[in-house]
Amino acid sequence: RNLGTLKVVESTFPGGFTEADWDKARQHVLPCYAERSVEVIQSYISLDRTRTICEYNSPDAEVIRQVRRKFGIPCDRVWSATVIAP
Repeated sequence: RNLGTLKVVESTFPGGFTEADWDKARQHVLPCYAERSVEVIQSYISLDRTRTICEYNSPDAEVIRQVRRKFGIPCDRVWSATVIAP
């Protein structure tokens, strides 16, 4: 993970994150991120599928917001982070 470029995104999906949402992400959103030098690291989804937390390497938070807006994907918060390990 690149120091200074790690971004964490919190999102809420009131109706649940569906297979259709995942298909849209794989087909459209992930390539759009790649075009903008955004690397998806990993994502977490709550057991009820209403919340996600995603980690990215990105030059800035705004590019993540722009892509999510473009595809109608919720984006509650985006923040820069650093990894701390035990």
